Amino acid sequence: MAKSNRWLMGMGAALAVLVVVAITASFIDSEPTRYPEDTPEGITQRYLFAILDGDITAAYAYLSTNLQELCTLSEWKRVTRTPTRYEYEDSPMLLQDVRYFDDTEARVSVNANELRTPQPFDLTPREYTTRLEFTLELQDDESWRFSQVPWPTYHCPQPDGEIIESRPAQ
Repeated sequence: MAKSNRWLMGMGAALAVLVVVAITASFIDSEPTRYPEDTPEGITQRYLFAILDGDITAAYAYLSTNLQELCTLSEWKRVTRTPTRYEYEDSPMLLQDVRYFDDTEARVSVNANELRTPQPFDLTPREYTTRLEFTLELQDDESWRFSQVPWPTYHCPQPDGEIIESRPAQ
């Protein structure tokens, strides 16, 4: 009888250790996968990190030369809404797809999950998923850059009144 009690106590202790390890592992913040910088998904990831960090100048550097000529940095800063990491902290952005149309153009699809906290009389947080599409072109220097105005900027006004808008996903 004493032998079976020791065995049960040993199993109970092992189970308790497993529960503690599982709980600890669930709280450890893991780093997201880093995609190579010379790929469309890598550029998109770095652009999103810059936007979420509020570094509009760094994000602007990922625009193609053509877009930078059409939309100055000062205009870019004026029209770009900067969501915070807090808005997307518990709901990550996930790479869904990368499509190459030829050797010089690619479209990256990202699902952005946003967790919205409940309002005073709404007790349940709501999660919304938005599909973001980013179109990139391979530049002369062999780097990938955005060829269309990317999220969260949807247009860039020009001095002559013309507006450059992002095209809808195809």
